[in-house]
Amino acid sequence: MNHIKKLLSLFAITLLLTACGGGGGGSTSPGDSTGGNTSGNTGGNTGGNTGGNTGGNSGSNKTATVSFSVISTARLPVPIEGVSIIAYLPAGTTVATDAGSTNISSTALTVSSGITSQLVFGTYSAAVNKVKISVLSTADTYRGGEFATLTVSYPSTITLTAGDFTAPNSPTFPLFQSAGYDAISHSSFDLTSKLRAVLGVTFN
Repeated sequence: MNHIKKLLSLFAITLLLTACGGGGGGSTSPGDSTGGNTSGNTGGNTGGNTGGNTGGNSGSNKTATVSFSVISTARLPVPIEGVSIIAYLPAGTTVATDAGSTNISSTALTVSSGITSQLVFGTYSAAVNKVKISVLSTADTYRGGEFATLTVSYPSTITLTAGDFTAPNSPTFPLFQSAGYDAISHSSFDLTSKLRAVLGVTFN
């Protein structure tokens, strides 16, 4: 369990760095810049999330399932044992959280079937419609593919497309970090530069 503790520490640092605009394999943070998502998410979410949380929830809502995957772009020296990701959602969408907290509800966030013996956790910031998700695997078999899915809801009065989910994260989607662990040398490896993150959307 020592390597799990090391990975948990790594992802805590990763989330802090990416929230400040670092990480993500060298990409800049489109959402934390003053221009892009401040105007897009603040303007959009002030109206969008207000409608989603008040008027939208009182009526009929639609849902969409957002999938997060990583694809290897180079040979990985060790299996992937953890992925931490930050993504922005379209205006009008909301994510279920545990009562009185920003922790994403287990009914909304699930780990994908390809990862075994796992831990998954995430937070949702309604003010900027941002999610932070981390997945840890204690198995030594995961080397890429879908690792988590997130269910979001939005009012039935609006129509969303896949492009609406990728646009808030442009030009490079998304901010992420990934790490692996070598049980022989007891060392953690940063695998971020050898992976590419992918977002997919299914409308329910």
